[in-house]
Amino acid sequence: MDLDAARDGAPAAPKRRTTPATAPDTETRIVWLPDEWAVYIANGDDPESPDWPVELCDEELRRLRLEGFDTVTCTGETRELQEYRGIAGTLRAYEALRTGGDDPVTRTVTLVRERTQLPAGDVTRRIALDIELTLTRSESQPAERLAARAVLEETGLERRVARAWGNAAGAPVEPVWLHIDIDGTAAPLPPDAWTDQDAIAARLDSRNCIDRIVLKDPQAPVGRRTATPPWCRQAPFYDHEGRVRCFACDGIKHALADGSRRPSRTSPLAQCPSCDRKQ
Repeated sequence: MDLDAARDGAPAAPKRRTTPATAPDTETRIVWLPDEWAVYIANGDDPESPDWPVELCDEELRRLRLEGFDTVTCTGETRELQEYRGIAGTLRAYEALRTGGDDPVTRTVTLVRERTQLPAGDVTRRIALDIELTLTRSESQPAERLAARAVLEETGLERRVARAWGNAAGAPVEPVWLHIDIDGTAAPLPPDAWTDQDAIAARLDSRNCIDRIVLKDPQAPVGRRTATPPWCRQAPFYDHEGRVRCFACDGIKHALADGSRRPSRTSPLAQCPSCDRKQ
């Protein structure tokens, strides 16, 4: 084949480049919300205002706020469902858009260790971290990044944070429950109360629980013989700046991208230049 002729007759393929895999500035999520929300959203009312019908949507909106979604817009799609949290009727599909910016927000981040005592089944809680942060909206995304930021500001230690998809037994990680409080009405507990079960019960609101996460010390050695569940190596571990770190060597993962598309938050193309390099 004449390579020069082939080059002249075919358009050049787009060049692929690598960029650091990081948390996105914006993220879209489709949620189902009561049809009664439409008029409030159409009027541009603040969902956190006293006029908002919280009796219809309190739990869903609160969950979005905890996750850092600041804008909710209507897509115009409808479906008939028999019941939605006790409300019968039509549900409308809405698009929740995660937005950043320089507006300051306050988040109270609480990390909780739980231990179940068998055979009684009693759960003992111990707070590992309870800190109030003031940061910009873009800095509060995603929740894993916020947890890593809180650990760094409170203890001065760097930790990598990932969602716990399964059992973390045997892995060099610490499982904790992540709570995020956006109300700001309850001050964080002082460290001397972090083992007081009554104080912890009064401090924690079950609605503020985001997910079970794992913390990893970047200095913790991880070798081929380390008993590590597969999901730990596959999960995106974020640092306090929102960059995706390799579970094994702690290197910054990179994502393949072309000039017209930005890699998604958990792009399957995110690879460690060292550990994932093809032999």
